Amino acid sequence: MQNTEIIFRNTEFFICPNFGHNKNLTKEQYNKIEQIQELSKDIINTRKYLNALYLDYVNNYVTIEYMAEHECLSVEDLKVLLSIGKKINNKEY
Repeated sequence: MQNTEIIFRNTEFFICPNFGHNKNLTKEQYNKIEQIQELSKDIINTRKYLNALYLDYVNNYVTIEYMAEHECLSVEDLKVLLSIGKKINNKEY
C-alpha cells in the first residue's frame, strides 16, 4: 500500500489513500484518518491561498500599505502573510 506523506510545521501525517479497504480499522481509527485527510486539504488550500496572495502583491500592487487597505488587513499582518507566501512560492516552506 502506497502512503502519501504530508509535512506541515514539523508534524508528519501519513495518509493511506486506500484506508477504506482495510477491514482491521476500528470506527475510531477510520474517523481519525478522515479528520487527517480533511486537515491535509485545509493545509493545501492555505498554501495555495498564501502563494496566490504573494503573487498578487508582486504582480499588481506598488506598496504593502495599498494592498493591506484593499485586503482589509493591517500592514503588519499582511507582511507576515506575504513572507510565508514568498517562502511557499520559492519552495522553502
